[in-house]
Amino acid sequence: MKHGRNQTHRPPPRARTTADTDNARKAEPGSHEWLTEKYGDAFFLGEKDQITKISHLYWAGAFAAANNILFEPDEGTFWEYDETTGIYTARSEENFKVRIGELILKKAGEWNKYGLQKHRTDTNLQAVINLLRGIIEKKGAFIRDGRTLAVGNGICRWNPIQKDFDFLPHSPLFYLRNKSPINYHKSAGCPRFLDCLLRPVLSSDDISLFQLLAGSFLLGTNLTQKILILDGPGELGKSCAALIVSGIVGPENTTQLRTQLLTERFEVFRYLRKTVLLGVDVPGNFLEQRGASELKSLTGGDRLDAEGKHTNSNFQRLGDFNILITSNSKLLVRLDGDQSAWSRRLVILPFVGEPPKKRINNFHELLLAEEGPGILGWHLAGIKRLLVELESNGGRVPMTREQTARTHSLIHQSDSLRLFLEQGLIEEAGSSVTVDALATSYATWCKTRNWPAWPRSRIERELPDAVFDTYGISKSNDLKGASGKAVRGYHGIRLRTWEET
Repeated sequence: MKHGRNQTHRPPPRARTTADTDNARKAEPGSHEWLTEKYGDAFFLGEKDQITKISHLYWAGAFAAANNILFEPDEGTFWEYDETTGIYTARSEENFKVRIGELILKKAGEWNKYGLQKHRTDTNLQAVINLLRGIIEKKGAFIRDGRTLAVGNGICRWNPIQKDFDFLPHSPLFYLRNKSPINYHKSAGCPRFLDCLLRPVLSSDDISLFQLLAGSFLLGTNLTQKILILDGPGELGKSCAALIVSGIVGPENTTQLRTQLLTERFEVFRYLRKTVLLGVDVPGNFLEQRGASELKSLTGGDRLDAEGKHTNSNFQRLGDFNILITSNSKLLVRLDGDQSAWSRRLVILPFVGEPPKKRINNFHELLLAEEGPGILGWHLAGIKRLLVELESNGGRVPMTREQTARTHSLIHQSDSLRLFLEQGLIEEAGSSVTVDALATSYATWCKTRNWPAWPRSRIERELPDAVFDTYGISKSNDLKGASGKAVRGYHGIRLRTWEET
């Protein structure tokens, strides 16, 4: 069997000259001449000029040249730029196989080489796909720069000289796969969003801080490393505000935050293509779940291991997620001895006031429909202020004394048992205190501060370690109770009297 040059509708091949090579080098990228120079012939001929096999490398190169595609090796996913949306969209391997087969069929007709058709086997197409990965591989293609975002009708790109956004057409060169569905209009406003939703329940300082963090949500990367909590009574618009943020960011770019599952094997993989994690109307123990400590890594820029279920995908993802939580309860935090990290992360904005006299169902949808571009502009203004503030404030988010005090209060409340042991007890030789007396006094101490007290079961579970860490004393079972029977408690410490507090 002999292997000849690729035979198409062109004249039979002749000996190559230097001029031929120079012309091929000047061929238009993507043309047949350019492809054969770069990857070799499209197929090989045997006796009687019958096509014996195809060149997998040629067809991989031809498909790559004809489409705006890339392969992200860490994620193991093909992506294609979509002209209609202005961002990259994930494509399946099967989708590319079908289209490569269509390309081969099309060229068979153009070249009058219909023998090509029978070579569109799954084995050949898979071989083409395998080589295609190497040709279009772009590792870290979608790492965000924290300065560029896609909206419905274009690209907003931060201009550090002008301290403003340049508005540009969509382009594959930005390598974006998340976008806001809302169109940008420079002059659009959002008076109803501000006057009917935010101003009745938030102070001007808190609206200003909310705007900064909402800007971070839209930007898609957590430059602040903050976790935003909206709390307060029901019917004041917390969930509505969260759903509006989701609508501006793009619902497909957000997903539910589940702290109880954050230590599970596949949970982080769910967040792969998301930028905002939402916990809406969460219960009071939401941040006390076993996985709550993972929130620090999800927002702090740590490298996270992401493993997909039923796949071989296992890679690292940067923890730069934005997190927004709303709750009708006062949340407490599972500190695990890391008070300083939680103090840096948490921002609490309390919604206070009276519920509206007339409730509007799906108010967030109404506001997005009426004032979407204006609310988008409000978020963009938040990004502008945020980037300027971070640059001039050493990378820190400006917060008032009251806003900082809220976070510190939450940390103290979350560590209330240990704080009580430090403030409510005295070391004294020969003294003792029972577990029952400690629990009762602790509940009274919390009540005077309007703090939620821990349930008795949790007190008894954590009290031994807390007392030992604070005073170096272990629990005893030989204290005498009121009935004269032995009870549990601690020797060497006693409760403070009112005069000693």
